Amino acid sequence: MAAVAVARQANKAQNARLEEQKKEAAAMQQVMMANETFNNAEDRDKWLATHDKDGSGKFERAEFGQLLKDVAKTLLPKADEMTLVVPPAMVDKVYKDKEGLTVDEIYAALKRCISYIKSQLQLKELFNAVDSDGNGMLNKSELKQLLIKACPPSRKVREADVAFVLEKCDVNGDDCIDINELGLAVACWLEVIKTMPDPGAAEEKKSSACVLL
Repeated sequence: MAAVAVARQANKAQNARLEEQKKEAAAMQQVMMANETFNNAEDRDKWLATHDKDGSGKFERAEFGQLLKDVAKTLLPKADEMTLVVPPAMVDKVYKDKEGLTVDEIYAALKRCISYIKSQLQLKELFNAVDSDGNGMLNKSELKQLLIKACPPSRKVREADVAFVLEKCDVNGDDCIDINELGLAVACWLEVIKTMPDPGAAEEKKSSACVLL
């Protein structure tokens, strides 16, 4: 029964993600095609042209950066200037050694970067939700709350889990997780959940079996 419940929960989470992706795609189309700024495709193309500063018909990195910020501010109004910055490595992957992106290529590039910015915003909101004293750092107790929020309800978070994530992700060695270490901590925890089953599950199963015997 527990396995069935977990499977149903996983399917529900997957359907929720798919629905969220559909909404995100629709929102992107709205911004790029029919937001209050644009009445039609011609208006959209004119707006895109204003970001093509040199009139080359392609978007160089600096031009793409400004375009990305303008679109992101519309889609994610809660994002601050720091959150709107994407890593240079991501921009490198978007461009793939190209000098500029055409209008046809710009949509996929924007979607990829917007997804990253959205994930960073969600991480920041998660961080703020568990940073109970507001000091910009998560102690062990606060980190445990973060791990609980970032895992399935069926997965128990133990002190050993907190210690493991802290050991792997506390880059500056202050025995806390700060906002710069947050992404690493969450990624580490998700990998733990994926590769290591709940160590208490076997014990609970064994205890149940003893009761039945």
